[in-house]
Amino acid sequence: MNLGIWYYVYLKPTWVLRVFPRKIGSPNLPHMKAWTLVVVEEIARHYHLSEEQKKELADLPWCMPRGRVDDVSLDTGKPLNGDFAVYHGNDFPVGTKDGEIKRIIGRLNLSPLVFQYRVLLVEHKHEKMDEEHKKKAQAILGPIPY
Repeated sequence: MNLGIWYYVYLKPTWVLRVFPRKIGSPNLPHMKAWTLVVVEEIARHYHLSEEQKKELADLPWCMPRGRVDDVSLDTGKPLNGDFAVYHGNDFPVGTKDGEIKRIIGRLNLSPLVFQYRVLLVEHKHEKMDEEHKKKAQAILGPIPY
């Protein structure tokens, strides 16, 4: 079983799920670090962005759907007593929510816990995309079918 963060990345013409797993008890990889070190680089290669465009995009970590699986509460920081929460902004790419939550749970090897009612789905404001970031990203990349 793993914890971790994820991003959905629009690589025209499709959305791609990028999961960054971590072992329970290991340090968390912040979204901002994953965004700048991995996701922006992948987008830049796909869209052939200039260095200036890459820098602009690096400042927009809330322009794509994202979330995390954790064993602590995002609100209180307290342990979830053996349970796991799938935190998301409920802003998955159009038509993908149910299937993608299953993929995330599967990629982090949490599927057996679903049947034990130990995986909670939690919509959380911290994981929501930012409307201004979305507009700026589309100015760089072109239309994105959110």
